[in-house]
Amino acid sequence: MVKKGTGRLTQQAESSGRFRRPSRAELLLLAIAVPAFLALYSTLNFEAVNLANTGVRDLETTLIQVNGLLLAFSAVLFAQLLSGTVPKGVLSGMPWAFEKKLLERLTSVSQALLLRIVVVFLLFVASLLSSIFVLVSALLSPTSATPIADSVVIPVAPMVVGISYVLVAVGLHLKAERKAIDAVSKPGV
Repeated sequence: MVKKGTGRLTQQAESSGRFRRPSRAELLLLAIAVPAFLALYSTLNFEAVNLANTGVRDLETTLIQVNGLLLAFSAVLFAQLLSGTVPKGVLSGMPWAFEKKLLERLTSVSQALLLRIVVVFLLFVASLLSSIFVLVSALLSPTSATPIADSVVIPVAPMVVGISYVLVAVGLHLKAERKAIDAVSKPGV
């Protein structure tokens, strides 16, 4: 039995972006990336290939620099997307009711983008922290070797998923933004 008013509250929460479900593209990305990296990690661990810690230091230093660039790039990209949520010229010549409706829809689009931004930053920070951890462990024992699965797959996996997720997030954002503009600009929708 459904209580009165429960459906309306759920609809309002979903339209405000609080209960956003992942899109098919996001789920497909996870469904492909996680098993692929687990298989790669298992294969490299099974082969027991080791990398000298002097090489690990150079590799991890490079990965840390790449992660820093990716964090900066994604910050600039998402800042541009958030600042451009209301495109110039869209609101000119529209009645005030349409402007209000468009602003509400674009606000929900930007809230969904904010959640995607948090996911991307967490992936890049996870990659950065794992690179730092591997670098510190290589510096603590310079004469030993580190498994290549630990020194390559663990830091690179979140970075690759983060880059892919940036592309998915930008595509989904542009699609949702266009859909919001089209829904408001067409009469009867």
